[in-house]
Amino acid sequence: MVSMSNTDYYRFRNTVVGLSACKKALKDLVQSRDKLTSLQYEELSAAKKLILLCGEILDVFADDVDLGADLDAACDEINEVLDEINTTSRNEGN
Repeated sequence: MVSMSNTDYYRFRNTVVGLSACKKALKDLVQSRDKLTSLQYEELSAAKKLILLCGEILDVFADDVDLGADLDAACDEINEVLDEINTTSRNEGN
């Protein structure tokens, strides 16, 4: 059996599985604003870095594709929303 964890050939295939799980977790967090759902500091920080990285990946194609938005501003706004959701969830849990 071939291990797919360390081969460049499977880099995108393995990452898309993890990224899909992260997308679901972020979607659940955003949709459950009124419930007691929050992220630990390290997870919140990693989520913000992931969103920024996704923006940077889109930026790689900015010269070839009309993205129609300022990605830096969008990432900043998303970070603010995550902070707000996370703070609200933690405060409601106390």
